[in-house]
Parts: sequence; structure tokens; C-alpha cells
Amino acid sequence: MKSFSNKTLLFFLPIILTIIIIEILLINAENSYSYKHNYLKNNNKEIENLIFGSSYAYYGLNPDNFNENTFNLANASQSIYFHNILLKQYIDQLPKLKTIIINISYSSLSRKRSQETWRKFYYHHYMEADIDIIPKTSLGNYLIFGGIGLKPSLKMIWKSY
Repeated sequence: MKSFSNKTLLFFLPIILTIIIIEILLINAENSYSYKHNYLKNNNKEIENLIFGSSYAYYGLNPDNFNENTFNLANASQSIYFHNILLKQYIDQLPKLKTIIINISYSSLSRKRSQETWRKFYYHHYMEADIDIIPKTSLGNYLIFGGIGLKPSLKMIWKSY
């Protein structure tokens, strides 16, 4: 029995080590979610305007074209569900906030919360957002790799490093 346990452990050890390495690389990968979260944490005292929205706002509203200190929190395909979560998360941390711009498109109105399967893990892990659509039993609650899967994880690591 001891021999079987040792062989089983030896069999699973490379798999476990691979998952640990992927997770460490994912946690440290720079992406738009981690950039935005870090920027808001470091510059929260200066931001006067905050932009929410989907790709229309992400690509179409340049914060440099505003007179006041503006930050664009929009992301491609970001739904109203995530606008609400991010607004609740950051509004109390922005003492100079005067204006909130929310770009609403037809596609953001039709998107269901459950459709954003991969994106919810990014908001949860990189932006420290409390996402209620992630089941408590989901591996994605604890590991980025567990939420988005192997192929997207490897793509993100490849792009970042």
C-alpha cells in the first residue's frame, strides 16, 4: 500500500508543480486588469473623472483629452454588471471624483452575467472585485488557472513574458 501511495504521489507531482508554476506566472502577469487596479490604488487622490464602458469607451474616450484628471476603467465587452461592481469597489477610494461617465451600448444591455465566464476570474483575481457569479465551490475562486483553463492561461503568460 505504501508503494502505491508513493507511485501515485510521484505520478501527480509533475502535474501539481506545473499548475503551481502556471499560477505564479499568471499572478505576476501584467495585463489591463492589474494595470487599472494598480493605477487606481496609486493615483486615487487625483482622479476627478472615471470612465466606464465597453470597447466603445475603452478605445473611443482618451483620458488625455479631458481637462481634469481622468481615468478610463472601460474594458472590451465589459457589461453593466461589471460597471456596477467596479463603481461600488472604487467610489469610496476616490475623494476628488466629480464625474462618472458610463458608456452604454446595445450589446452591453443584452449581455447576461453568466456569459462572462472567463472575464469574471480576471476581475476577481487582478482587481480584487467581489464577484457573486463565481460559485464558492469553483476552483477559480482560489486559482486563476482554475477559472480560465490551460489554453487562455498559456496565452496570457506568453503575451506577458
